Amino acid sequence: MGMNKFKLKAVVAAIALGAAAQAHAVLIDGQSGDGELFLSVWDTVAQVGYVKDTGITLSAYATTVGRLDFKLTTDANWNTFKAASTTANTVWNIGALDTTGGTAAGGQNYLASSTNTLAQVQTMRNTNVTGMAVVNSYIAALNALGGSSTIYTATNGSAYVTSGDGNAYPGVSNGYWNDNFGTKAQGFTTTAALDSSMALYQLTPSSSTGVPKATVTQCGYADIGGVFHACSITLTSAGVTTFLGAAPPVVTPIPAALWLLGSALVGLVGVARRKVVA
Repeated sequence: MGMNKFKLKAVVAAIALGAAAQAHAVLIDGQSGDGELFLSVWDTVAQVGYVKDTGITLSAYATTVGRLDFKLTTDANWNTFKAASTTANTVWNIGALDTTGGTAAGGQNYLASSTNTLAQVQTMRNTNVTGMAVVNSYIAALNALGGSSTIYTATNGSAYVTSGDGNAYPGVSNGYWNDNFGTKAQGFTTTAALDSSMALYQLTPSSSTGVPKATVTQCGYADIGGVFHACSITLTSAGVTTFLGAAPPVVTPIPAALWLLGSALVGLVGVARRKVVA
């Protein structure tokens, strides 16, 4: 099923985040080949929303390991959204895209959150995956926002949006985003309720002739015993977003000299005990 294909390299999360920090103020779409991960949250009844530019590109996320936390409670736009919304009616998702077919993030590919299983997401067809390029229009609408939005005016900013903001509001029915990648996600949904977790999937068009189904890979890693461990993302109602990395923790080998020192100390303890007994 290609679950190891999206294996993440073992590097320290803090280093990856530092490398991911962008000089751009705008939320980067996929037209340059390496889009940023963006978090979208919206109340389906009150029709208000919140969007966060994480500052992490697709290529940077592919080298991230460990746990990454974003605490949204210090963000004025998040607090405005929380005051106008109800937790029970709120859904969220995360995504990123590279729509160029170029090289910046390894070719045309998309990152999508979902509560569905790998088998369900694997029903996606090439035409649906390539159609996900419409999400660029959602990002363009976000970048065009004015007023209190900091998506454009601040590096890795955010936005408080309402249905009056048109396509910048993530909950627009049959819009450029919503819970289905602009109506292009077939067979799975990208959203979940607050205080719940989702898996992350990479979707790319299949290059095999005559094979209509896209290539779908679940983000995660296989341990030394071959057991697969899926990565995930969680958003709590308290405003804490947590990514669980999809690679084993970095293990620093203990130098041989330290092992020898430890053995020597154990030996000295044994000699001392024998002397006391004598």
